[in-house]
Amino acid sequence: ALASIGHYDIENYIVRGKASTSQNSSTALNENIMDSAAFFALETHLNNICLKSSFTPLELKRLNISDNDTLKVIEKCAAESVYHRKYTSYQWNDEFDINKLYSPTLAPYRGIGIAFGYEGIGYAKSHLTAKKLSVEVRFEKNNDIQIYLPPVDLEQEDFIKQTLSRKLDLSKNQIKMNFLAESSLDSGAPELQDSTASIIASLVCKCAETYQRKKTHSYPETIKKSVILSQNKNYFFAKSNAAACVELEIDPCTFREQLRGIWVTVTCGEIIDKESARKTIVLCVEKILSSLLTNEIIKKPKINISFVENKSPPVQVESIAWQIIPSAFAQ
Repeated sequence: ALASIGHYDIENYIVRGKASTSQNSSTALNENIMDSAAFFALETHLNNICLKSSFTPLELKRLNISDNDTLKVIEKCAAESVYHRKYTSYQWNDEFDINKLYSPTLAPYRGIGIAFGYEGIGYAKSHLTAKKLSVEVRFEKNNDIQIYLPPVDLEQEDFIKQTLSRKLDLSKNQIKMNFLAESSLDSGAPELQDSTASIIASLVCKCAETYQRKKTHSYPETIKKSVILSQNKNYFFAKSNAAACVELEIDPCTFREQLRGIWVTVTCGEIIDKESARKTIVLCVEKILSSLLTNEIIKKPKINISFVENKSPPVQVESIAWQIIPSAFAQ
């Protein structure tokens, strides 16, 4: 339901859900698939409104989004992809050549689409808050740090260590993990485990900030933080926002698609390793393209990744592209 609304200031809306049974084997319910479908439907619907009005997709987004941080992401993506110039040019060409649709001498049809989405972690009414996920960080006098937390895998452990080491300017060797043998948190599916790791990293950062604000210390000093969500519109513990522009060309004879360029702008808090985050997003985009263009031989387009950084705790970006690339591609 939240993905169906997005970041738009919608006064009246109805969200209906339907679940059907079948004789197939049972499978896990992947939240990312539902979110991606909801964002796709929302962004495509907004684009259809633009086609029947005098608004451009970017103008319609400006009129219906009041959050400045969200608009920064969309504006940066549009500016870096030269969206303003190309959208107007392509729209004019489409109107001018509409009667020559099947002409073999016609130049390829080109278009550019823009879409926005987000990925939230730690939904207010999920198991993460119901079980009251918390971490403890103990600071030793010799600058060693002990972290007591629910079990995570090796990759997530390295992510948490890297986050804290950068925060306190320490070596990762000085940080020790102590996993709770009987955790009340059941991580469940892999996507929930990724959410758990991002939340733990955020809580560990908050522990470090509390430690740094203190003027005097009594060692060993233990600081504990838990998931706390306000009762306003902050439905998630943390979010990563993203916008994407996709420029597409269609041959008038074969009607085969050719990608001319992809631009993705992401804000995911404080970035620990920008190059690693960039590679993760590019890999996700390539995986999406392989599903959108099945049985097609396509020239790999240049994928441009940019970030809008802030001082918020870092959030992982493994699947954020699923929320934006399909809808930008379809426009």
